[in-house]
Amino acid sequence: MVVPGAGHILMGQRRKGATLLGIFLVLLICFWPARLPRYYAGFVALYVLCICLYLYAVCATLLTESSANRWRLRLWLIALVPLAFTIASLFATLALRVSGFRVMEVPSTSMEKTLLAGDYIVVDTRCFDRKLPSHQDVIIFRRKSIFYVKRVIGVGGDVIGGNNGAILINGSSRDESYVQHTGRPPVWMNNFGPLIIPAGEYFVMGDNRDVSLDSRSTEFGLVPTSAIVGAPLYVFRTDRQGRNIH
Repeated sequence: MVVPGAGHILMGQRRKGATLLGIFLVLLICFWPARLPRYYAGFVALYVLCICLYLYAVCATLLTESSANRWRLRLWLIALVPLAFTIASLFATLALRVSGFRVMEVPSTSMEKTLLAGDYIVVDTRCFDRKLPSHQDVIIFRRKSIFYVKRVIGVGGDVIGGNNGAILINGSSRDESYVQHTGRPPVWMNNFGPLIIPAGEYFVMGDNRDVSLDSRSTEFGLVPTSAIVGAPLYVFRTDRQGRNIH
């Protein structure tokens, strides 16, 4: 059951088994090297196809039983169909991890309105293998076994500071349409710096500026390149399902 088609081949149904095995290999290729889960449609399609393939493989094997054993067939279906569904889900999750993606839940409101608390997101952990994060990229990083999601505001070599809530990068402000203000933040959140960002480190902030604990705090500090895990791609399993993250 772990590999669709293997049971058919063992039972002498080589053509059907080879067909199912071929479909299974195509699915593996879609995960890697094609990496289709970087798109929301590809993510959903691969999960659905994995489940359908495993369910069909189990049902097709059991339906080869003779009509005299129909009662036993029903018992096997009741037992194996849920198991096949579980194995398909586990396989898809494992294939997702191996191909460089992770599913995470957003625990806080610090990135609203871009990301809401409770959102599930798909993260590309190989996004920065060939490039470095740049201004306004949303990144996932790890610190003391805790994952954070913030937006890159300053990169190595930048001079950054805050003046009454306005963020100045190298002496000029930038359009930040994603920013949300929800309250009265302490003074240190609106006025800080100027700070020169060392090479290989990043100044990050949450989009919900008045509540986000981020690089404005000396305790939180800058984020080194080595701590960056990847970039979130899109939201799923919420009422904003399929929304791309920018």
